[in-house]
Amino acid sequence: MTSTFQNILNEQDFETTLYNAGMFFVDYSRDYGQMSKVCRELGFQKSDLTDCAYQERIHPDDLVSYLGLWVRFNRGYDDELYCEYRLRDLRGEWNWVLTHATALGRYKDGRISKIIGFDRIINSRKKTEELLLRQLDEAKRKNEIADAVMSAGRLMIHDVPLSENLYEGMEKLRGIVRYDYCALVVDENYRENTIFSPPGDRVQIPDLSSLIHQIRESGYPLIDETGDGGSLMAFPLTVDGAYLGAIVLISGKRGFFDGSDLYPVQSFARIFAIAIQNHHSMKTIIRELERDQLTGFLTRRSFDLAVRKSRKELGGEQKEGMAFCMLDIDHFKRVNDRFGHQTGDLVISQLACICQRALRDQDLLGRYGGEEFIIVLRNAGLANAEAIMNRIRVSIENCVIPEISGGVTVSIGISFYITGDTIETVIERADKALYRGKRAGRNRVVAES
Repeated sequence: MTSTFQNILNEQDFETTLYNAGMFFVDYSRDYGQMSKVCRELGFQKSDLTDCAYQERIHPDDLVSYLGLWVRFNRGYDDELYCEYRLRDLRGEWNWVLTHATALGRYKDGRISKIIGFDRIINSRKKTEELLLRQLDEAKRKNEIADAVMSAGRLMIHDVPLSENLYEGMEKLRGIVRYDYCALVVDENYRENTIFSPPGDRVQIPDLSSLIHQIRESGYPLIDETGDGGSLMAFPLTVDGAYLGAIVLISGKRGFFDGSDLYPVQSFARIFAIAIQNHHSMKTIIRELERDQLTGFLTRRSFDLAVRKSRKELGGEQKEGMAFCMLDIDHFKRVNDRFGHQTGDLVISQLACICQRALRDQDLLGRYGGEEFIIVLRNAGLANAEAIMNRIRVSIENCVIPEISGGVTVSIGISFYITGDTIETVIERADKALYRGKRAGRNRVVAES
């Protein structure tokens, strides 16, 4: 093979042939070289092929790998050199070059004496590869985001407090979009509650009130800088246009967040918003199940549970200070028969409002039957309980209800919890006291004897 190329070297048009073919040839024994068309276009001289000028124009990031391949090739470990690297042209621009070379001769020590090969500019191919790699990275990132969002979504259906679910979701988000601190502001009935990640780092987060107001008003995400040289990204939590809160990511580095972070944060924001909405909906459903829709009082079952809970919270002496008051509207059947059930409901609603205004937050109110209410006064003695019930009775008697051209009266029975009582026994005694009042002429308060 060497003799064949040696014969070619004797041809006068050898250089032209190599140039047109895009090939190069170097004979180190004669310090002779013919560079490729690519090298000439990049501004190299023939002398550059046998000194260090060629290597000096290789991109620093590619030089180590190039030299490693060249050393193996020059020492005889490899028969061919195949390398892709960047070369700087005379304008200072980088060009991707593919070099493929073969040794035509070697010295006795194995080093190359003659080499032939070709160079190709592969900018277009490398740009395509870079584009495909970016698309692959984006696909991987989207897959990671999807996995994290699905994982966060599964968290939201766990039977644990909402705040714990949201915190776990924020930690999942940290694996996708790095942040130093994160605040998730939940706007519940216009009272803002904030969950922090990492927990306890409230002092590290600037005042968010104006930012949250801006997010709520605009409904759009925001990427901005903080006053201490950091950066933040805020995203509203909405469902069907309804604002439920906001998530704010904070970094100590300026310009840390960019548009590429919006997609994953938006995906998590949607999960958080749905979780908050579901939580609110569930609380509404539970509230509706616990409360009588007409009066807002506890239903009978909910009232029993609330009394049991209250008894556990109170000590022995305090339990015996619990007054159970049964209230019944006098001659209520006449109201329904004469004015109709809708008017009867209106009367019950009016009386419920009077009771609520007269009682404390710690007292319990329940609707026990059609026109029968039950009230539990905590820490109330006999005189105090009778005074409160008489105020309610008088207020109801003096209340004019236009729909019935007058008013109604109520009878009330009072009993007190004693050691050994069950809810049923103490209510039974209050009910007996009530009916003693009915038999005595109605519109009165009667305590158990």
